Amino acid sequence: GRRLPTNRRQQVFPNGTLLIEQVQRHEDEGVYVCSARAADSPAVDGSLKITVKGKLF
Repeated sequence: GRRLPTNRRQQVFPNGTLLIEQVQRHEDEGVYVCSARAADSPAVDGSLKITVKGKLF
């Protein structure tokens, strides 16, 4: 996996929401994994596959 790049198109909010603006198929589509862990707890992971379709009209 790769860490999310730091750029103006991607923003992660305090509630965990990921916003991707100006989506680019070859850069943004794929499997995203979110990993969270509390201080004394094991990590919990979730994944989501993103597929970029054509422009909406």
